Amino acid sequence: MTKEDNESIKILTREQILNAENRQKVFQLPSGLTIRVAFISWGMFREIKKIVESVADEDKERVFTEKVISWMLRESDQKDFQTFSNEDQRRLIEIAVGEWGCEEEYEQFAEIEDPEVRFYQAVQQQERELAKQLSESVRAITTNLASVMEPLKNVQIELASSMKGMLEQFGDVSKFGEAINNLNARAIEQMGDLYRLQSPILGIAEEIAKMQRPLVLPAQSALLESLGGTITSYQNLMKDVLPVERFSVLPDSVRYYPTIEMRNSSIITAQLIGEDTYQPKEDIIAPDHAELLDWLKNLDPSFSNMLLGAEQAIYSKNPDHLRHFASSHRELSTHILHLLAPNDQVKEWTKDPNHFDKDGKPTRKARLKYISRSHKNKTFVDFLIKDFENQMALLNADEHRESQEYSDQELNALHMRFLSMLGFLMQIVTSHSS
Repeated sequence: MTKEDNESIKILTREQILNAENRQKVFQLPSGLTIRVAFISWGMFREIKKIVESVADEDKERVFTEKVISWMLRESDQKDFQTFSNEDQRRLIEIAVGEWGCEEEYEQFAEIEDPEVRFYQAVQQQERELAKQLSESVRAITTNLASVMEPLKNVQIELASSMKGMLEQFGDVSKFGEAINNLNARAIEQMGDLYRLQSPILGIAEEIAKMQRPLVLPAQSALLESLGGTITSYQNLMKDVLPVERFSVLPDSVRYYPTIEMRNSSIITAQLIGEDTYQPKEDIIAPDHAELLDWLKNLDPSFSNMLLGAEQAIYSKNPDHLRHFASSHRELSTHILHLLAPNDQVKEWTKDPNHFDKDGKPTRKARLKYISRSHKNKTFVDFLIKDFENQMALLNADEHRESQEYSDQELNALHMRFLSMLGFLMQIVTSHSS
């Protein structure tokens, strides 16, 4: 086992968990002043709300905003909200909105001109929504655990049980436990999402069970086998992620995006093997297209053109458009991996002979390990590799299919699944675990 492998399986220490809030971001205000912003946890907001309860109604919004800004700037030299200019104050509130993760609620109150009142109302609205979502998740898991999980009993029963136990820590959703206080609102919301996003994953289980049946075509069997391996690695990752102490310090790329990937893989696989229960246009979750294109352009200007070329092939009348579509995606994937994990850098990073092919070049698995080297989590790296292999299996399915005809809907779903994989890579290379 290499040094990198040893480092990847280290568990988070209690000190790392308790100090996770110290990760900072730097912003520049309209006046040119540079500030350092520290993590804002749910527990901090709860403490601030207790303070606010003791002040007069007409002062609640002002006191709440000032306290939030003060705690957010606790590592900066300048902490007093009132000493900033009006423009800087407005920008500080916008930063707090982003850090707390209540952007959508803030937009709901766009008619409120006073940003302090608007911010306070947005947080209040978000708290009500979170409480409702978590109550629904706990109730659904408690009611449907036995029946819903039966199709994947041997694969995901532990995942569901862990999630049920995790959500039950909320108990009365108005009284959060000590561990929950270390989470921010975005993480709390993601906890509920993890369960709600499971349906397509569960729905494909019956198809996996049919793999040994004689009527299953070789191409379908290959896809289902690939997906089965991905589900197993996903289960292992979730068992590692779900304890609240770890969930509180892991980045979104580890705790949240794998579930999106697993969901999307299940949907498109069901679509390609003839399952029409789920509608890809409604259910496949893809990253923001403009943001993804910008990221690709920053990597290499040609990458965004390659992606747009694959998109154009979806509706092309060229009889060879399917091969062009799949090969464009495969070529782009290869270019991205080679740029993010160049030969010389991978060779410097690892000397493990298993990481190189017979010509001495890094394998695809080694490149993915290198790309995710900042994420000290073995189960996450394993899932990334399985997820990427599943994506390649989907793109290669056309080579093994007796009929080369895909509908526009199927090609579009394949494309959306590919965008999801690119979005996952984007999250990995732009975020780091503590």
